[in-house]
Order: sequence, then structure tokens, then C-alpha cells
Amino acid sequence: MLLSHPKDATLWSALIQRLLLCGLAVSVAIGCHAAPAPVTAEAGTDALLNVDADKEFVTVHWHGPKPEAIKLFALMPHESLDAPPAPIYTGPLEGDTLQLLRYNGGRDLLFHRFVLTDAQNQPLADAQWVTDVTGLTADVNHPMPWPKEIKGVSNPVDFDDLVDLGIKHVHVNFKLNTLILDDNAPDPGPEFTREINGHTVRFSPKVIADWDADLKRMTDDGINVVAVFLNQLPDDAKNSDPLIHADTDIANAPFRLAAFNLDNARSTSMFVGALSFLAERYSRADKKYGWIGGYIIGNEVDSHWTWHNMGPVDMETLAQHHIQELRLAWLAVRQHHADPGVYLSLTHSWARPNSRAELKNCAGKDLLVRLTELSRAGGDFGWAVAHHPYPQNLFEPRFWNDQMAMFGYDSPMITFKNIEILPEFLKRPEMTFQGEPRQVILSEQGLHMPKGKDGELIQAAAIALAYYRIQNTPGIDAFILHRHVDVRGEGGLLLGLRHLVPENAGPTLGETVSDSSSQILGEKKKSWFTFQNAETDAWPQSSDYALAVVGYDSWDEALPRTGPFPEKAPEWATFRSRQNIVFDLLELLPEAEIANSLETKRRIVGLMDGGMAETLFLHPLAPSEPAATATYVIELPATGKPVLQFQTYLSKSRSDGVVFRVRVDGKSIFRYTVSNKRIREHNVDLSDYKGQTVRLTLEVAPRKNNHYDEAHWLAPAIVNIK
Repeated sequence: MLLSHPKDATLWSALIQRLLLCGLAVSVAIGCHAAPAPVTAEAGTDALLNVDADKEFVTVHWHGPKPEAIKLFALMPHESLDAPPAPIYTGPLEGDTLQLLRYNGGRDLLFHRFVLTDAQNQPLADAQWVTDVTGLTADVNHPMPWPKEIKGVSNPVDFDDLVDLGIKHVHVNFKLNTLILDDNAPDPGPEFTREINGHTVRFSPKVIADWDADLKRMTDDGINVVAVFLNQLPDDAKNSDPLIHADTDIANAPFRLAAFNLDNARSTSMFVGALSFLAERYSRADKKYGWIGGYIIGNEVDSHWTWHNMGPVDMETLAQHHIQELRLAWLAVRQHHADPGVYLSLTHSWARPNSRAELKNCAGKDLLVRLTELSRAGGDFGWAVAHHPYPQNLFEPRFWNDQMAMFGYDSPMITFKNIEILPEFLKRPEMTFQGEPRQVILSEQGLHMPKGKDGELIQAAAIALAYYRIQNTPGIDAFILHRHVDVRGEGGLLLGLRHLVPENAGPTLGETVSDSSSQILGEKKKSWFTFQNAETDAWPQSSDYALAVVGYDSWDEALPRTGPFPEKAPEWATFRSRQNIVFDLLELLPEAEIANSLETKRRIVGLMDGGMAETLFLHPLAPSEPAATATYVIELPATGKPVLQFQTYLSKSRSDGVVFRVRVDGKSIFRYTVSNKRIREHNVDLSDYKGQTVRLTLEVAPRKNNHYDEAHWLAPAIVNIK
């Protein structure tokens, strides 16, 4: 006899008594409605409660002293003991094991946390989720092996080109809002409909058909597909939409990406249902639709305002929410196969946030540590890490010069230069899962091709060095280079292995391949051939040219350092942040003369790498009026080479463009027109004015009108190049 969910507590007690008479043991589950205290013991060893599940049952195991009377609650993510639902059991606690029907009163208990309280609803221990999921896939016998090779690219454009490159991994973006049909869409039929927690979730046959074709082809070619599961905001997004986190700042989310909504049963069912549907469809033994080998939940969550927007929040709020996103995703995937991983996505910012906007981003290291604590507190589970070790400056591929990438656990950044810090940090006992480091993949990182005749050579050498370091760093299972082909709309970055397609040569390159014959590839760069030779017998001889570019005598100099590393990086002893800056024009903004600007302020904007930059924001008046200006009176150094460095950015795509100018004593020495949202880097030589006190003016003028002319000078500063 099995326990379902009787509405009457007396009936429930009677059922338990019948179980005891039949010789079956009974136990309960526990939990906490507030932020749980970290559990230091490994899950399943010293925890008072643990929970396992199979296709039919959820079984709760209690290891503590027996209280006289208890209540057992099963809570969804949005529920708490502050306003609890009815308990699923009230009465004495007998035995140490309680087996419940998994599908219980219209709910799937797999996606609930269990709380054991006394008669006054006071928790007896931390809330616990299902952690032992071996029973879910006991009858699944086909492995989904991870490739032994690490080489991959993101945003694939042509299947045949992937094969020629020898690619073994890709990442592809999967957007929740395109997958789930709205309530007004026609019925897609039972193949595309699922019942989750009593809610019907329907999926788009057209979107899935496109994914089927791409995933099937790549799987047949031996390529492991990693899905980046995103919550894209539609144009008509509202905070009341069930897919959108209620606190998402829809108007100001920089790249229209939101956190997932877990605030009610329907929204949670959509999130869980989508991942469950994907795992069911793309883990089949017959590979009918292809395979997905891993699921990255959100993008660069430490830079949450930019890539996982849930409004301005502190790190604790972010961590409490994201651990539930990770856990629910892991449970949804584990229903169907034990192999695909579920990943946390992090930027290259490590021990310090990527800007001073405390409620918009946090240090990746701090978030990783807190998520590990929360994971253990609720019953540890096997999530993994997807890191993005872009160079310190995305426009500078020579990462070996990154000053902010240090060899200590307090390094501000982890880039290709010091990537070995991450797997070594994950070996620390307090960071492990079941005594082993969590898996690491590098799911997105690129190296820009600079302008000039040596641009291709520099990019190719950087890729060669990065690949060599990653291949020789134990604990990293994929190196997915961003991106396959250069594309417009990445702020001027040229990260691909092939050049841009000519403007009118063919269709815009998509995020996935739906018809490879219609895609027109740009010419191969030198980096294409370098990457092709990676993980072949042609390596490293074919890449020896890179040593001269980097300044090494042999590949031994490129080998990763061995850990463990010190808590404090030795580089801090000689490091001086922004050591060549003479005048920081943002710091001096209160002293500047402002004229003819609708609005002038110091702002923070999101960057393409998930980071954030501080800017001087100017909004010009109408074209008939004088230009908006910020003027500084500055005494330039008499020696060296003074240079004004900044980036230009127009934050509203509906603007018809603006003109940026720099004047010295009224004379125009720089002019640049911006008509799109690309970020451009500029260096204005001020050597002609060395040793002089000058009036330096930053100026913004409209074009045909000043509508949406939100112009930004990113990190403007005068540096002195010795």
C-alpha cells in the first residue's frame, strides 16, 4: 500500500499504522523556511535528513532523535513556513523511512523541498531536497559519453566547416520564451504537451523541429552540444508574465535577458517542464533527435544585471534564487539520464566584481562559495562550473600581459593567463562534491583579431597559447571558443575563426544552423588553421610560430603552474591599479564645466563580456542648439606621451546617431560618428600639448534629431605612456 496525499490527517495516520502493521518502516523529512545555515558535512553522511526518488516514489530518511509529534511539509520554491501549505503528514514519528507517492495530490514531489517541524511549525533541521536520483534512471542503460577532446566553438554556422575543424563541442542558445507556447496558440498535440505539477505546459513544434535538425546533424558528426538555457525578454514583456522574474528591470535590462520566474507553481512548472522536455527528447538511446550533453542555466550570473536580470539585488538574494534554478534544472534533467551536466555560468571577474555597482554584479568567487554552501545545506547535488576566461580587455588578445590575472586565490580575474587557479580552487575540501572537484568547462571565451597587418597573426598566436595552456590544465573538460565566424553586433569585436561575410553577400548568420547550404562563410583566418591543427599530430610544430609572438623560447614556458596557490597573490606587492593614469575624468566630473546637456551623470553600462563599465553620460540638445559638453582644465605632464583613452557607446538603438568630438582650447582634434550600439576604443594623442594647461572638452552633438541620443564616454582618462 502506498501513501498518496489524503486530505484528512486522521486518514493519513491510519495509513501509517497499516504500513507499520505490514512491517514497513516510516520516516520523515525536515527543512527550514529562512536562509539555511551552511552544512559542513558532505550530503548523505552527517545530515539528519536525506531524500531519494525514483519514477514512482520519493523516500525520506530521518537520522535524528524521534520527536513526539511532527509535521511534514513539502514546499515548492516560492513556499515557506511563513505561510505554509497544509502539511502532508501530522502525527507521531515512527521508524526512520517514509515512502511517498511521487505524484502526490497533483504535485510532483521530486521538485519540492521537505521540512520537518514540531507541532508549532519550528523546523527540526534544514530543509532538504531530493539528492539521490539513481532510481530515476535505473532502466536507462545507454551512456552519453563526454568527448575526450576539448576543442569546440560557439554559435556554429556551417556543419561541414565544423567537421573540417575537428570540433567536438559547441554551445547553442536555447530561449525559454520561444520554446513555450502562449495560452492563445493552437493545441500542438500530445507529443509537445506535458503535465507538470498539475499545470499544462505546451511546446512549439516549429522551434523544436529546427533544434531537432541541428542537434541530430551535430550529434551524428560526433559533436557534443551544450545548451545555454536563457530567458529572453520579448518586446512586449511584462513583469506579470509567468516566465519573467517579478523583479526584472524590463526597461533597463541591457541585453534583454532575465532571471527565471520561480515565484508561483505555474512559473516553476514551466521552467521545470521545459528542461525536462529537452532532456527527455535529447537523451534518447536511438539519438532520433540528437543529444544535448549539458545545460548551462542562465549566462554569467555573477554579472546578473547584464545577463540574468532580477533587478538590483545583493549577492545573497541572487545566490538564494540561483541555487534553486540550478537544483530544479538538475532534477529535471536527471529524470531522463544521469550523464548530462548542469552548469553555473561565471565571467572572468573572480575575487572582485567587474564594477562598483554592488547590486548589479558580484565577485564570481564569492558567488561560487555561497552557492556551494547553499547546495550543501539543502542536500548537495552535482552541479558544475562553466567559466568564461576572456582576456582582461576583450579588445586585447595578448592575455599573457593581463595585469589583473594573478597567481593567488585573491586574483581579481581569471583569464587564460592564470586559468589553473579555478580547478585548483575547486579542489579545496570545502568546495568539493562528494570528495571530488566539480567539473569545469570553458563554455565561452574569445580572442579578438586586432586591426593592422599583424592582426591575424596575433589572434592566431593567442589562440595557440590559450589552447596549449587549457589542454595541459587538469580538470577542464571543454574549451569552446567564441566564436565560429565573426559577426556584426558584438561591439566591434572580431572573435571568429573566419572573417565577416560581406555586407550584402547573403543571409545574416544565425545562432544555430538550420540550412547550412544557405550560409556564406567568410574567408578563413590564420587562427582557423591553428585551431584545426589542435589535438592532431600536426600540433605543436604547426603552431611554433606563436612562440615568437608571445616571446617564449619553448612551449614549456606556456605550461600551467601547479597549485595549490597562496591566498594572497604575490603580484599584489608590485601591482598598482591604473598605474599609468594621470587624470581620471570620471573622478574629476564634479569639477568639470557642463553645458548644453539634457542630462549629465556618471553611469554604469553593461559590456559584451558580461562586465560593466563606468561612463560619462551626455545627452545633447536639439540640432539647432550648441553641442553638449564637459570641459576640464588640466595641466598635462611635460614628459612622456599623454594620451586620452576612452570608448564610445550609444545605448539606444532607436537613435539616429551622434557625433563625438574632443577639443583642446576650442580646436577639434578628434571626431567620430556613432549610429549603432557598438563599443569603439579610441586613443587621442595629446603630445602637442605636453606641459601645458589646457581646456579639454568632451563634446556630443546630435545628427538629424536628438531623440534617444544617450551617448557614453566609457572610462575616459588621460594616461601617460612612458
